[in-house]
Amino acid sequence: MSDALASNRFRDCIRFQMTFLNVGCGSRFHPEWINIDLVSTDKSVRAYDLRQGIPFPDSSFDFVYHSHVLEHIEKSRASDFVFECVRVLKPGGILRVVLPDLERIAREYLRALENASLGDANAEADYDWMMLEFYDQCIREKSGGDMAVHLCRESLLNEPFVERRMGPSLLRAVKMNRAQALCRKSSSGSQLLRIIRAAVRIVMSPRYQREWMLRLLLGKEYALLQMGRFREAGEIHRWMYDRFSLGRLLRKAGLVDIVVRGAGDSYLPDWASYSLDVEEDGSVVKPDSLFLEGRKPIPNSDRGQ
Repeated sequence: MSDALASNRFRDCIRFQMTFLNVGCGSRFHPEWINIDLVSTDKSVRAYDLRQGIPFPDSSFDFVYHSHVLEHIEKSRASDFVFECVRVLKPGGILRVVLPDLERIAREYLRALENASLGDANAEADYDWMMLEFYDQCIREKSGGDMAVHLCRESLLNEPFVERRMGPSLLRAVKMNRAQALCRKSSSGSQLLRIIRAAVRIVMSPRYQREWMLRLLLGKEYALLQMGRFREAGEIHRWMYDRFSLGRLLRKAGLVDIVVRGAGDSYLPDWASYSLDVEEDGSVVKPDSLFLEGRKPIPNSDRGQ
């Protein structure tokens, strides 16, 4: 047997024996992992409210991962969430945290600001986009916010820049939604009939009737209820992190050997093969991200065994 083949089989054996957890996985998960989120979108995803903690015993996993989750948690509760992640890690296990990189957002904003001030039209478009990255997901009051409105324009002056910030797969999805919206506008006849039928079903539903009663009872305050519901639904960003603040948070949770990673780099061998931070074609899923990993210490008593 060649050394390369033996090495691959050894890595496969290690992977089979290890246990992996993807917390708040959304629609991006691996079937070999344990994947949990508020809503199950697939048979490989377990539904669970993470505000109640992580539903596994201490020292259950070799690797815990969450991507673009921590920024949706209040700053006052972030430490508790990270401690929960560390709690379910085995000694020597790895926590990988991925979230929007505040430092890179700030640097891109300052670059665009300087160039836009000099009259550069492309830089002005970049500036507008970076302002959305800074604030829109913190202050929006409806799903998608102004960022969705911006992306649904028929054309973007700085589309290559936006693609570098968002990632090609996400921008492709936006373009597809935009094309579908245009198709819906162009087919008005049968579309109108479908809208009427859908409206009748909605009006007859208990949920609609309940909402109608709430609107009647609350009057103008109904809008405040809707705003509160949206803010509690999990879409908005409640805090932002850079490599210093996130590293400090992981150290306070007891992790060591904390390092900034690239999208395809990890303590875990063959990380990119799981296609969580890197697409199969090698492109980064969310290029605007900061990637940090830390290791849970092994107690001295365990080292001697």
